Amino acid sequence: MRFCGKPAKMYFHSFQPFLRESSEVAKPHTIRPPKSKRSFVIDYENNTFLKDGQPFKYIAGSLHYFRVPRVYWRDRLRKYRAAGLNAVTTYVEWSTHEPTSGDYRFSGEEDLEYFLQLAQNEDLLVILRPGPYICAERDFGGLPPWLLMRYPNIELRTNDKDYQAEVKKWFDVLLARMNKYLYGNGGPIIMVQVENEYGSYPACDAEHKIWLRDLMKSHVQDAAVLFTTDGGAEYFLRCGTIPDVYPTVDFGTGASVEDSFRAMRIYASKGPLVNSEFYPGWLSHWEEKMERVNTTLILKTMTEMIERNASFNFYMFYGGTNFGFMNGANFGENYEPQLTSYDYDAPIDEAGDPTPKYYAIRELIGKHFPLPKIPVPKPAPRADYGTVSLKFVVSLFDYKSIQDTKTVVSHRPSTFEDLKLNYGYVLYQTKIPDNIADPSVLDVSNLRDRALVYVNQEPVTILTRSRNIYRAPLLAFSKSTLSLLVENQGRINFGRFLKDLKGLIEVPKINGVPLYSWEMTTFPFANVSWVPAAAESPVKHVSGRERPPAIYYGKLILPKDAVPENTFVDPTGWGKGIIFVNEHNLGRYWPAIGSQVTLFVPGSYLRVGVNHIVVVETESTPEKSSVRFTDKPYLDKIPPKIEAETIFIKRSFEIDFKNNGFLKDGKPFRYVSGDIHYFRIPRPYWRDRLRKYRAAGLNVISVYVEWSTHEPRPRQYCFTGQADVEYFIKLASEEGLLVILRPGPYICAERDMGGFPFWLMTKYPKISLRTNDPDFQREAEIWLKLMMLRLSKYFYGNGGPIIIVQVENEYGLLPDCNELYKIWMRDLIRFLVQDKAVLFSLDRSVDLPTGCGVIPGIYTTVDFGIEVDPRKAEGVIRGCYKKGPLVCTEFYTGWINYWGHNIKQKNYTQILKSSKQMLDQGWSFNYYMFHGGTNFGFTNGASDLAATYQSQITSYDYDAPLDEAGDPTLKFYSIRNLLSKYFVLPNIPVPKPAPKGNYGVFTLRPIQSLFNSTSPIHLTSRQEKSTKSFEELGQCGGYVLYETVVPANVKDGALLDICSMHDRANVYLNHNFIGILSRSENVYSISLPSPANKILSLLVENQGRISFGRNIKDVKGIFAPPKINNIPLVGWKITQLPLDDTSCIRNLFPTQNKLTPPAFYSAEFTLPSFPLDTYVDVSGWGKGVIFVNDINIGRYWPSVGPQVTLYLPGCYLRPPPLKNVITLFETEFTHPLREIALRDKPFLNKTPTT
Repeated sequence: MRFCGKPAKMYFHSFQPFLRESSEVAKPHTIRPPKSKRSFVIDYENNTFLKDGQPFKYIAGSLHYFRVPRVYWRDRLRKYRAAGLNAVTTYVEWSTHEPTSGDYRFSGEEDLEYFLQLAQNEDLLVILRPGPYICAERDFGGLPPWLLMRYPNIELRTNDKDYQAEVKKWFDVLLARMNKYLYGNGGPIIMVQVENEYGSYPACDAEHKIWLRDLMKSHVQDAAVLFTTDGGAEYFLRCGTIPDVYPTVDFGTGASVEDSFRAMRIYASKGPLVNSEFYPGWLSHWEEKMERVNTTLILKTMTEMIERNASFNFYMFYGGTNFGFMNGANFGENYEPQLTSYDYDAPIDEAGDPTPKYYAIRELIGKHFPLPKIPVPKPAPRADYGTVSLKFVVSLFDYKSIQDTKTVVSHRPSTFEDLKLNYGYVLYQTKIPDNIADPSVLDVSNLRDRALVYVNQEPVTILTRSRNIYRAPLLAFSKSTLSLLVENQGRINFGRFLKDLKGLIEVPKINGVPLYSWEMTTFPFANVSWVPAAAESPVKHVSGRERPPAIYYGKLILPKDAVPENTFVDPTGWGKGIIFVNEHNLGRYWPAIGSQVTLFVPGSYLRVGVNHIVVVETESTPEKSSVRFTDKPYLDKIPPKIEAETIFIKRSFEIDFKNNGFLKDGKPFRYVSGDIHYFRIPRPYWRDRLRKYRAAGLNVISVYVEWSTHEPRPRQYCFTGQADVEYFIKLASEEGLLVILRPGPYICAERDMGGFPFWLMTKYPKISLRTNDPDFQREAEIWLKLMMLRLSKYFYGNGGPIIIVQVENEYGLLPDCNELYKIWMRDLIRFLVQDKAVLFSLDRSVDLPTGCGVIPGIYTTVDFGIEVDPRKAEGVIRGCYKKGPLVCTEFYTGWINYWGHNIKQKNYTQILKSSKQMLDQGWSFNYYMFHGGTNFGFTNGASDLAATYQSQITSYDYDAPLDEAGDPTLKFYSIRNLLSKYFVLPNIPVPKPAPKGNYGVFTLRPIQSLFNSTSPIHLTSRQEKSTKSFEELGQCGGYVLYETVVPANVKDGALLDICSMHDRANVYLNHNFIGILSRSENVYSISLPSPANKILSLLVENQGRISFGRNIKDVKGIFAPPKINNIPLVGWKITQLPLDDTSCIRNLFPTQNKLTPPAFYSAEFTLPSFPLDTYVDVSGWGKGVIFVNDINIGRYWPSVGPQVTLYLPGCYLRPPPLKNVITLFETEFTHPLREIALRDKPFLNKTPTT
């Protein structure tokens, strides 16, 4: 049954009405006709109606005149009669006729009397349902919002004196107009409903029911029958019935006809059986699938009712459209706004055309009743007008340029009702106070309904009542402007929460601190007539960026000989908003969510010549800003949320312990995945790499989330551009890949400090990483909560691609086994993930005993390479879990490489052999790496295995199936071929290597020496008594120059000793090179020739923090006093060279002087064609770092090897005729001719020098 807003089964549990009186059974007596010949009464003795003294029953259909353009009223009514219906039922919407208090409207689209006249002319009787509450899936159930504005404490649908006073004023106006249309007075109205489904409202106010009955009876007298409607169950009728008013029921195909009428008989023991709402379709909400009702079931239920001699009304026989902002909403477990379309899967569709359901119903009616001699209607022509381009007009932030806006300033935020705004949007803005610390959490409790959140007009997040998302992490600084664009998505039309205020109900908070001093701008969008003129001179947004939230405009031109036809506007690609055609508000669109995609455009809204199209878009625009006018509706898109809502039935990912596997949506599943690190790949190449993963036959990707990438400085978060991990995950999903998320916070990954941000050591010098140290746990918790909140919507159980989440990372390899920390981390991740994905841990399979890496309650997986027999690794898993899937989370396709060591490679035949073994044995496994990428900048890590520090190379090629440039290798094709024997490969072209650029040789010009004092480099220096580490200086990577004057009493050959130095120091006296101290070579002392009174300079390089093992707390620089002859040196000038970019030499020009390193060298060049990937060959140079167009592409050290060339992505280069700039910071020696080359081939396997 309809139960107005929702299927009854959804609400049975929601309340039991409090009965204020015992319901009275309708008295079984026959009301005699008045002296007039026209009469409509109930014949209780014969269980029927009497119309003019003759037995009568009706088959009616609901039609809402306020959902149909007036010009189509006659057409729809005629189609009702042609189907064999003999009555039409309509609600009267109070808010339509009295939009503001005392402003009564009964003309034009609100001409109810004309509608009644048409019905009578088309030989249809009328069942009038005046409310005052009508539900009808309309905003506020048809009540006017000004009731909430005028009476904040009003108790709706009760004997509240304010409510009843306004109802009386309204009914005295309405019912006086209706009097002449009552059947007994010569009109078509045979029945008038009192209230509406009152048994479904918890107030159950007996006094109010009697008061309303008497008010209506005073107007209707005996000229029509008064009736009530309630759900077809006793507990609805108990409170819904009213003494001396005939009770009827409503139900659909899912209910028992017998049971529903039996319930009615409890309260009407005699009289006609009536189903006042028989549902041939159903209402639909955004974020849900379109509701459909089977025609066969409709015919079956109709037949049962006809056989019982029942009268019934189709709700709806034609639905229409919620034009403008008039859709309502329900509230079950969540807030559920309804679609713009009210097609309702009715027999007549939204455009007014008969459907197969219509013809089937007509045929059945014709078997029992004579059909009128009216031509059987056919679908009307529809038009495909094509695409209309739209252009930006004005941003909503430039509200002073938008008509009909109103701005109010207040200490506290105001509701829509306080602002006297019925519908639309409000832009709330305030300044973030000084006492807010990052990371911030914004809390907008009781938001109604949807808020787009901006900081300094940059979009941050979306809060939404429909998904109970009221809190979100916020990166914001004091004095930043916080903006909330709040949409009223439709007031609740049903149930206990009918009094549904809109906007900000409570004061928003950041970190618990209330936010005050608000500026509020209302956007009613009641008038857009000014937009076409404004489009001729669009308002440039203050940010210079033309983007939502904004107004867009376009023109649809119809030729002179055209006849405007019904059409549908398709906003696919747009985000969320409203569309106007010739100032008619068609309603809301939300195509990405669905189920509705297209909006109905009545032909009557169009005209020959120019038609003005206005779009108010709040979220996103397509690449080409256009909409299409098509001849076909699209109402059945499956919304993304459907999968999440039905998680326990359809969408789930879990471990099947019984069958040693996984279950995805209840079906056996296993994966072959590949690790990929978005932070090692230029963003423009993300989709390319992901598509190649899928082309290889992989069905999952595994990805680390690097803390240091996203929080490079405390509370300075980055989730855009290269750090846009959400976009990366979306791309993976679009490419048909599921995701294994590895959030750390420690990731290893051969990255600086294992992915930890260096500032942990700056902020907490004594921090103990990966333990239950309170400082570490506090920072890790802040980070993980912030990050996982962002990614939670991508968990599989929430409709996203993330099926598995790792807890910590290879913890068993850490010597210090901190059980308290493991349990704390488990509980934190479990809290953040809930049951929306599977949790797992990872440890080595054979080379270390298991135990420390095992986390109670978390499934154990292993990692190994070609050296390990999978059967042996299986024993490790079975030692922890007797049953469950076999999972290798890291199966190594290659290995890590270090400066000064031979390149490590793994033979593809051995990879295939182990892969086949695992496939045959039922493993799920992940290739680490399937594509490695590059350690751009200073992001490479290091190791200290065997007590020797080893720095990793810039390339992370890893000998992976896709090489550093993303090209498939023999290993790729071999793996793809193997997987094709076990899985169906996707229909994706087999990738081929991309062309590379061989751009030739370039001569670099000297720019500036680090020691040049005539044209100083733009660097920061400070004087300190003693040396400071990188961490104490707040510096992550790069170099630090330490300088002091050697005391006068130091003699020739004195020994400089720097035991506490990480990692490599070039030593100078009076800027003359003396030698090198090196951690990797264990050289910490050097003899100084004649040092007295000379400037001692130490250029110290951070070669990469240790990424693995007990020593990841790897302090850099000089962190204890250097000594000469065991005497500490004091009084230091410290100059920082972080070299995040080349800003330190900006505005400096090449010099003719010969420079001695450390120095900067540069060249400009123009490419002959569009940029291709290439490799920078630095053969002949010493050691340093390269920038291309101000991007740090990494370290070079060709004299040591094995890496000689650096990968240069084509996306980092500029196309002709633009110039490219390549800059080297060289620390040791230059190429004899200062030449570099851009080659089309890499050179990564030079035999290292010893």
